[in-house]
Amino acid sequence: TLHQLEKPRQSSHHHSLLPHIAQIFSTFSLFPHIVPIPAHSIVHLTAPHATSRPFCASSPMSHNDCSQTAPSPFPKGESFDASFPSRNDQLRVLSSLSKPLPLLSNDPQYDPFVDSKTKKEKLSLSNSSAHDLANEPDCSKIANPLAEKSISGTIVFSCVIVGFLGWIAYLHSAYLQWCQDPGASVLPDTSIVTTGIPIFLICILVEWIASVVTQYETFRLNDTTASFSKGLMQTMLDSFMSALGDQLGVALITAIPYRFIFDNYRLTSIDGTLGFILMFFARDFCYYWFHVFSHQVAFLWAVHGVHHEPNEFNLSVNLSQGAIQRITSVIFYLPLAFFFSPELYALVYPVEKIYGFLTHTKMINKCYLISNFFVTPSSHRVHHGGRPAQVIDRNFGEMLTIWDRIFGTFQEEQAPIVFGHVMPMTSFDPLEAQIATFRELWEKSKQTPSLWRKILCFIGPPGYNPVGPEYDLIDSHPYNTLKYDSRLPGTAWTLYATLHQVLIVAMGIIVLRKHKTMNLACLAVVMLYLTFASSNIGKMWDRNVRALSFETLRLILLPYMVHITVNETFSGAYLKGNMFGFYALSVSVALAVSSMFALKMLPPLVDRSETEAQREERIWVPEHGRKFKERLEMEKKFQ
Repeated sequence: TLHQLEKPRQSSHHHSLLPHIAQIFSTFSLFPHIVPIPAHSIVHLTAPHATSRPFCASSPMSHNDCSQTAPSPFPKGESFDASFPSRNDQLRVLSSLSKPLPLLSNDPQYDPFVDSKTKKEKLSLSNSSAHDLANEPDCSKIANPLAEKSISGTIVFSCVIVGFLGWIAYLHSAYLQWCQDPGASVLPDTSIVTTGIPIFLICILVEWIASVVTQYETFRLNDTTASFSKGLMQTMLDSFMSALGDQLGVALITAIPYRFIFDNYRLTSIDGTLGFILMFFARDFCYYWFHVFSHQVAFLWAVHGVHHEPNEFNLSVNLSQGAIQRITSVIFYLPLAFFFSPELYALVYPVEKIYGFLTHTKMINKCYLISNFFVTPSSHRVHHGGRPAQVIDRNFGEMLTIWDRIFGTFQEEQAPIVFGHVMPMTSFDPLEAQIATFRELWEKSKQTPSLWRKILCFIGPPGYNPVGPEYDLIDSHPYNTLKYDSRLPGTAWTLYATLHQVLIVAMGIIVLRKHKTMNLACLAVVMLYLTFASSNIGKMWDRNVRALSFETLRLILLPYMVHITVNETFSGAYLKGNMFGFYALSVSVALAVSSMFALKMLPPLVDRSETEAQREERIWVPEHGRKFKERLEMEKKFQ
């Protein structure tokens, strides 16, 4: 009963599929006595042990522990050793600014996020001081301009949808022609490498220009470069697995031995117009359940959570991906191989992924009508929220919202959203991002002697605590929440890191386009190098003490890696008579040597005299951005 469910309990609404099942029954009136339970009536936000999944919780703290504040959020120390603060230290920093929502009403039907005509005007940057915004604990009192429906936003995203529908109609026509005579026609190449990457780069550039023109603080270079690196790592691993499958005689599509299953074990073959339409709905349906389980099973979250790490929300965030997510999603897409041809799957899969890319933006407000069927930027912003608690584990669809509406997981954008994990990552190292949550799960499992509880740490909800109640959440908004924002010391360092990041991405794209013809050993070596190189660029943004040593090693290896990439061989004999390969090697040698000289001339990357207080001031900024931090400091100066 609702009366019993309102009591504090260990398993919250977002940790169980039962409310979704109840929603299905009630939707189709199969069992009218099963009543869907609103999220806000299950557990009050301030219940001692009631909690949703913390996105990256690692320390076994109760909410009472994390609410305690200390004079200094970090242990006192006279010098900085470049080690990252622990999660406990982060929690103390965040809790010093973030307070839980007060218990506004005992009415289970009360929703504090619904506007009321009797309420006063909500606080915003235009009508309130930065100090008032930062000290307001109640999310419902903060205005969210993005949640206001916009005609212009509706028109812009309607054009995006119309464009996609036109593209889908063209693909449908090409598919029907191919079905009639597979040998006489070729299906369009919709792959991420061929079609997706150019679209991604152009759209990110357009959004960045728009943000500069409008002075809308939505891009951070450190965060964006980390997202590019994580996307490159996933795509390289996927391409390597595809090349390895070809070597073994097993064609892999998104890590699935799709053709082998279809040719030997299919139940039927659905093709033509019916097959094309059903594939679009079936693929999105499979994605929905992959997405749900990736948020409710800890080890799946450790992979998928990489996508939720950025504290920004722009198109580049879509590139931030778990490197092995293709592998963890296999079981969810595999059933499609029993009904649909591999050609149809390879045609449709990337199209929906590209659509999902375009929903990662804050440049478009909430839209009229179209969100009833299609995923829009507004609905996907809700999905990427780490706070307030009402937005967590909502809106799982990639292209369609109908699954969220059927299974009761849809949530409109209302309160201001804090993007990213509940506990923000304290590194821009893409390799650290891939392993951080796995390390935390392992550390959590060591807290209990029970084998079953150790297993539950990996297969249970991400918020599962083996030694007590589930981890708690802290409700806050972008004006009183901190995010990690370590920056390089000066413009020269920023230009250096950006230039080499661009070269790494360019080299990665070349490798991706050649992966089918490249020697497998050469492919593996170059991809490992690019992973190492991307990781070190992130370490430089973090000002890690090891970054300079690793950077020197990377530059020494650079010419040889360029040679392997261009000439597809470990041997230098191929350079004879190959002018392009010779020029590429010469340029890379010149770049490596000049970069080493530049490293000597640049200011120190790590300031060893920096105190913990100075470091804290440098790396933590309000979620709303550095401009808001400057406004806070200005108000404080004039008080």
